[in-house]
Amino acid sequence: MLAGLISSVPQPAPAITFDPATASNVTLSGGNLTATNTGTTSGDQGARVKSAFGRSTGKLYFEVKGPKTPNNGEQVGCGVGLINTLYNDMGFASLDGAMILNFGGGFYDVWGSGSDSGNSVNFTDDNYNIMRVAVDLDARRVWFACANRFGTLWNGQSIGVQNPVGAVGGVIIPAGIMVPIVTYGGASGQTGIAFTLNVGATWFSSPIPTGFMAWCRS
Repeated sequence: MLAGLISSVPQPAPAITFDPATASNVTLSGGNLTATNTGTTSGDQGARVKSAFGRSTGKLYFEVKGPKTPNNGEQVGCGVGLINTLYNDMGFASLDGAMILNFGGGFYDVWGSGSDSGNSVNFTDDNYNIMRVAVDLDARRVWFACANRFGTLWNGQSIGVQNPVGAVGGVIIPAGIMVPIVTYGGASGQTGIAFTLNVGATWFSSPIPTGFMAWCRS
């Protein structure tokens, strides 16, 4: 337990933030850690970390704070994508990485490499709207969870079925250099949806999975 708590402590690190040069139809604030969209239905809305802080190997962890029920569009969510991916490709079907995407209500569907995994992560409580992302770039798999009082269900499943520790389950991502990314838009898109990135420079909501490290420490 102590090791898990220590792993959640913020660490000195480079200033890894969303990249203003590649952000599209969003306003960045809070030291470029918060991205708020300015468009509606267009899929070309999003922000990602600068490619210099992309990674192709290692077991990495970060968190994104966002709204419980942003809209009923298909583009809203967070995850990891290739450094040259298009926001529309990631928001619509996660062609170049893995995402959790909102389709209405308090659930985010888990997608990877252009396919729906069939799993969903529940964000039904506004007090627990932090999205946990564990990325195993060696196994090329990703897991998502909600930081909430009910415990961790990675990719919405029991720990024996989906668990970043031991690379159990996970959604597959393609080879290449990955960065954290957020997207917006869709058929019922709306403006003013904010996502805030935490790569480990401030306290995480939950302990980092064993064997993983904060994105900022990689």
